[in-house]
Amino acid sequence: SNNTYTGCQYDIRNKGNDLTVANNDSVITEDQLKIALQNAAKLAEQGKKAVVKLGADIKCSSTVTIPAGVTLDGGGHILRYSGALVESGAGTTFLTASSGSKIQNITIDTNHNLNHAIQFYNAEGGTVENATINGGAYTSILVNGSQDIAINNCTLNPDEKAYANVEYSLGNDELTKIPSIEVSNINGYDTSKPLIYMDQPTIDRVKKLAEKDPQSGISSDASSNEDVLKYIQSKITASIPNTKWEWKTEEKSDGTTVTYPVLIYEKPSTPATGCGSSSTQKPLEG
Repeated sequence: SNNTYTGCQYDIRNKGNDLTVANNDSVITEDQLKIALQNAAKLAEQGKKAVVKLGADIKCSSTVTIPAGVTLDGGGHILRYSGALVESGAGTTFLTASSGSKIQNITIDTNHNLNHAIQFYNAEGGTVENATINGGAYTSILVNGSQDIAINNCTLNPDEKAYANVEYSLGNDELTKIPSIEVSNINGYDTSKPLIYMDQPTIDRVKKLAEKDPQSGISSDASSNEDVLKYIQSKITASIPNTKWEWKTEEKSDGTTVTYPVLIYEKPSTPATGCGSSSTQKPLEG
């Protein structure tokens, strides 16, 4: 049967129960997008393929959640936030991506009004692919308590005041997954900022979780901060030319200093020849 929701037609007759969202196969308004995502979530829960495709550039006045197992395919269009400035509390991320979700073939734009363009929160698996991410007052992409997140073939343009392109995070004590990220084929990013950043509270939370895993090699008494950082590095695969891990020391407002690792751009000392060891990150040296 054909179910129609405010101009969005769901044709599941000829596609092996895969979802096609119509107004001619795609959504063209914010309302259609949100209804399509809700209905795609139901199909994904049944184990069926669920893809929501944009048929035009869309402005969204509020934030968007990509449900578990759902693919948002931009079809080359722009999804732009048009709502008010949000600097703290809930709603500081434009797209919150759930387990197994995928964001592809799209330009995401925060309009300089949100802290993060995309956040994977407590997710198991997820992908951003063939995407241009414009904005994020803090970062373009936040991987928060999420495992097996792939960022591939993307261009990252965080806001000028942002502190990083991508943040590796365990943002609270309720999160129990030690984050893992694979970053590859980055077409461009803001090289004046770390490509990947993490803060000390994240490092401390990872240590607590890793201590419970006998295979991590992290113990509560014997493991130093450096041991934990090397363990975290094993969770981050970043095959990006001309990058290196570096210690960054920052003085806090109370006069104390904090040191954390960042993956940064390293200007090539000789013209790249397309071979040799410069194609992957340099390890952190303790």
